Amino acid sequence: MDKNNDKNKKDLKFVKSFFRFSISPQKHFNNLMLVFVLVFVCIAIFHSYLFYQVKFFDIQESDKGQVVPIPSINENKLEAILNKYNQKAKTQSSIQSIVPGIVDPSR
Repeated sequence: MDKNNDKNKKDLKFVKSFFRFSISPQKHFNNLMLVFVLVFVCIAIFHSYLFYQVKFFDIQESDKGQVVPIPSINENKLEAILNKYNQKAKTQSSIQSIVPGIVDPSR
């Protein structure tokens, strides 16, 4: 019986020591904050490097000699579309101004 009791005490001691070191909300929170701070610092360093490159080495240089031709607008199609929308606006205004007649169902 004494041997069994010693084994239980050792098992209980192991379980207590395991949980004492593995579950620590303060420690986990500190580790999480450290990770976020390190990620933020890395991003800030990377962005400052990019700003430095843009400012001093003109990374965003473009070719100013190229001109992109703008396709001309087909005026006939434009007029047709404008007429269509004008007709819709007239129809909408006439519908809003006319009072609909209500038929009495009891008659």
